Amino acid sequence: MNHFLSVDYKEVTALNFSCDRDLILEALNTVIKPVPQKASIPVLEGICFEIEADGTCRLTGSDVEMSIETVIHIDAEEKGSFVVPAKKFFDMISKIDSGKIDFTLDPNKMLHIVSGMIKFDISTQDAEFYPQMPLVEKSKSIVIKQELLLNMIKQTLFSVSEFEAKATLRGLYFCVEDGFLTVVGSDMRRMAMRKEEFLNTNGEDFSFIVPAKTAAELSKIITGDTDVIIGIASTHIVFEFDETKVTSRLISGEYIKYKSLLKREFKNEVIVGCDDLKKALERALIVNDKSNSCIRVNFEYDSIVIYCRTSEGHSLTDEIPCKKTGENMEIGFKGKYLLDVLNGCGDKEIKIKIDSARTPACLVPTDGSDRYIYLISPMNINND
Repeated sequence: MNHFLSVDYKEVTALNFSCDRDLILEALNTVIKPVPQKASIPVLEGICFEIEADGTCRLTGSDVEMSIETVIHIDAEEKGSFVVPAKKFFDMISKIDSGKIDFTLDPNKMLHIVSGMIKFDISTQDAEFYPQMPLVEKSKSIVIKQELLLNMIKQTLFSVSEFEAKATLRGLYFCVEDGFLTVVGSDMRRMAMRKEEFLNTNGEDFSFIVPAKTAAELSKIITGDTDVIIGIASTHIVFEFDETKVTSRLISGEYIKYKSLLKREFKNEVIVGCDDLKKALERALIVNDKSNSCIRVNFEYDSIVIYCRTSEGHSLTDEIPCKKTGENMEIGFKGKYLLDVLNGCGDKEIKIKIDSARTPACLVPTDGSDRYIYLISPMNINND
C-alpha cells in the first residue's frame, strides 16, 4: 500500500522563495541519489519540495525502496509543495553561477527560476501524489559516529553482490552482540567482517540486513564527525544525521552462519607490507586486466612472487619481501579481491593465513586483534 504526503496543495496566486545556489545544489546532490531515471510511478522521477512559511524546506528523493530527505533553510513567506523533474532541475541549477536564485511557482504549476540574466522554466507535479516511505516505529536504536559507520561500510561493502540469488547476500549484515558491533558482507566467494567495541544502550542483542544499494548511497553522504542515530523496525531502518534522513526497507531472512567459516586452523602465515603487495597486484592487473583474471601468488621463504601471463603473451613477474612461517606454497587469486582488501583495511602491514591452495585464505591484522577478517577463495591456477 502506498503512503502519500499529506500536504495542502492549495491554490495560490504564486509561491515565491529564494535561496543560495550552492546550498540548494548540495541538497539536490544528496537527495537525487535514489531517484530512478525511469519509474513505473512517474512522479518518483522527481524531487519533492515541502516549504514552510518559516523558510524550512524539505527535499526528498525516493525509489519506494529507499528515500533520502534533507532540510535546508531558505527565504520564504508562504507554505507550499511541488515535485520537480530531478535530473533536469539538477542540471539547470548546476549551470547557474554561485549566488542568489529566485523561484516562483505559478498557479499553472510552472516553476520559474531566475538568477541574474538567466531564466529557466520547468513544469512541476502535485506533491500530494508523491509516495512516502512509512514512518519507522523504532523498536531498537544505535548511535554511532559518522566516520566509524563510513569505515565499517567501506571495509565490507565490496564483498557484497547486488545480483546474488540469495536475497540475504544482497546486503550488509549488522549484528549487535556481546558489546560489539559487527558488519559482514559476502558473496560466498569472499567474505569481509569488520568489528568494533560498541556500547549497546538497548541491553539486548539484535541484527538486521541493510540492502547494498542503501549502504552504498549512505556511504556517499556521511562525511561529518557527528553522530548517526539508527532506528530499526521490523521491516525498515532509518539513519538520521545532521539535517538528513535516509529511510530504507530491510532485507528479511537469516544470514549465513559466517562464524563457522572463521574457525578453521591455518598452517602457514605471511606478513607483508600492504603498499608493496598493492603495487605488485596493480602492476599484474595492467598485464592481465580481465575481470576474472587469475594472479599466481607464490609464498616463498622470505618473499612473495607475483606472476601472471595472458594468451597474447603478456606477462609479469614481481617479487616483494615478506615474513613467513610454514611451507612454501603457490595459490591463484582473483587480483581484484586482494586489492579490495588492501584498499580497505587501512593498515601498513597485513597477515595472510593459508592452509592449502584449495581452501580460502584469511587476511587479518598483524596486532592479533579481530577488528577485521577477510576470507578469499582461491582460483584454479590451471585456468589462467
